[in-house]
Amino acid sequence: AFFAAQTPVYTYSFRGLKLVEVYDLLDTLPPPSSGINARRIVDFGDSIRLLDHEIRPEALQPGQSGEVALYLKKLGPQEHNASVLLRLTQVDGQEVWRSEGWPYGQPTSTWPLRSGLRDAHLFTLPEPLPAGLYLLSLSFYDNTTLAMLPVTYPGNAGLAAGEESAKLALLQIGDPLPAPRGAGWKFGSLAQLADATLPSTAGQQLDFELVWESLQPTDEHYTVFVHLLDAAGQLVAQQDREPQQGFAPLRLWQPGMVIRDRYQIELPAGLPPQPLTVRVGLYDSSGGRLLLADGADSALLGTVQVHKELLSAPLPPSSQP
Repeated sequence: AFFAAQTPVYTYSFRGLKLVEVYDLLDTLPPPSSGINARRIVDFGDSIRLLDHEIRPEALQPGQSGEVALYLKKLGPQEHNASVLLRLTQVDGQEVWRSEGWPYGQPTSTWPLRSGLRDAHLFTLPEPLPAGLYLLSLSFYDNTTLAMLPVTYPGNAGLAAGEESAKLALLQIGDPLPAPRGAGWKFGSLAQLADATLPSTAGQQLDFELVWESLQPTDEHYTVFVHLLDAAGQLVAQQDREPQQGFAPLRLWQPGMVIRDRYQIELPAGLPPQPLTVRVGLYDSSGGRLLLADGADSALLGTVQVHKELLSAPLPPSSQP
């Protein structure tokens, strides 16, 4: 079915019987039979393609050594050489490891066109290192101008193009957080909202935390939405984003991961005192919402009472612009 939609660049027949067809797949995503997950492919500029990556070992502890392997392909000629930059960062952006230099140990301009290369990067995690989730990201930059090559995702239309780095993996280093006990809210077979710490009252903003547990990996791009509804069911405030301010997107979650995600949602000025209903859900790149087991498209977390005096009081002089 895949090749039926392609046009061969060369066909060989013998005595009227078609025996061989040759296809040029440079500008086409690889077929499923290749074993390559096309939704994980990342292009850097118009010359370097990341086909896949491996991280070994999968379970990591502070002080441990391992390897990150990049499977790269050269798509076209380059005017300047490019360097690779791998970074491992904490949620606050602090870098704990990096690898930088010529990929495969050779100038990229000397790579054979359309060749595939395995670029290995050895690492040793620092010690001590706080247990938690760490983000592995990949960039390429021009050696001459130092400009980052723009990132595109040819096999995943749900991901925005134009970034300077690609998020490759979310790694659990050290012992993982224990999964919260309780039924929670299960969104399809993908994730469970295991807990939510809602306050009973709110002032000028609503502060709370969501605790997610990953059940199944996905390549789809999902966004978390939090809606605050008034007594009439009207939307008065909301926040839509990926978990941990984009640090921990769902497409990087691995089964068993526990992700704590804090929110601070500003409430509109002049909002009268009333209970606000809090709902949480997930939607994909097309806007379709992931459903709960009962068919609902969002989880009802509870209600929070708004205090009028906190919203209507003027700001102290030191806080005014």
